[in-house]
Amino acid sequence: MTKNTEPHRNFARPRIVVLVTPGTMLTSVATALDVFSTAGVMWNRIHGVPEHPIFDVQLVSSNGKPVVCNGAPFIGVHGAMSDVQDADLVVVTALVGRDHDRRELKKMVAWLQAQHAGGASLASFCTGAFLLAATGLLDGKSATTHWGLAARLQRMYPKVNVVPHRLIADEGTLFTSGGSHGAMDLCLHLVQRFASREVAIQCAKVMVRDFESRQQSPYAVFLQEKNHQDKDIGAVQDYLENAYHLPCTVDDLAQRAGIGKRTFERRFKTATCTSPRVYVQQLRIEAAKRILETDNQTVEQITSAVGYEDPAAFSKLFVKLCGVSPAVYRRKFAAG
Repeated sequence: MTKNTEPHRNFARPRIVVLVTPGTMLTSVATALDVFSTAGVMWNRIHGVPEHPIFDVQLVSSNGKPVVCNGAPFIGVHGAMSDVQDADLVVVTALVGRDHDRRELKKMVAWLQAQHAGGASLASFCTGAFLLAATGLLDGKSATTHWGLAARLQRMYPKVNVVPHRLIADEGTLFTSGGSHGAMDLCLHLVQRFASREVAIQCAKVMVRDFESRQQSPYAVFLQEKNHQDKDIGAVQDYLENAYHLPCTVDDLAQRAGIGKRTFERRFKTATCTSPRVYVQQLRIEAAKRILETDNQTVEQITSAVGYEDPAAFSKLFVKLCGVSPAVYRRKFAAG
């Protein structure tokens, strides 16, 4: 079967429906409105030419009632999701908090499935990816979310290829983004897909926003997964917290845990969602990031401090995991 990589379009005026999720971030809703509602409007107004709104934008909630945002007043909507007909694109806002009505979430999931089956493309901001993943539509596909919740998304939906370093994951008719910056980038990306690159660049200029594909890797912090019951693996993690800079092999760590190498590797990955080798790399790079943020040590000194010998190899690994070089990272995050 040929993969459908072209979104369903209504060339007259694409209809974009924003599903406002319970307790969402205010910026999650505002970003969608700011970009889609002003496309063809603000640029034209600035240049003194007739305004021509590109998109028909509608806010909906699960029941048509106003939604309380995270730490904000009620946000009014145009109607209920059940009222929507012929949407070209449905955008799911960030899902914040844990105490959601499961029945309401199931209704939203079923509705998203129906919208996609009817030809609508689906997109999510940040943690809205959890709702998209729950539809099963992301199985076997790449998706991103906020870096701090990527491991949880992967555990909950193991069939999804979670790519936390990306700000945008584009799967043709399914789009996900990570973090608040990712929401803006995704909106501009969608303007390009549903209108044109010219309009997307106009929107970027109006928003004073770079129109480019970025990564969220430089902003991510390595979160050690310790929410598991494997005491042997937990003990190795505790050891590595203070000994990451010391020479060690997988054999050494397995011996410390008192179990065979193959069993150790399997249990370690089950507990932490990564391999022992990558785990140590992440610890070392995270330590290097802290030094870059607070100290003026050279790359050579940092390389040695975190347990590596070759500055070139260290720098290459740093770029791989952080998306930028040590020098660029220092300029971006160093104090003062």
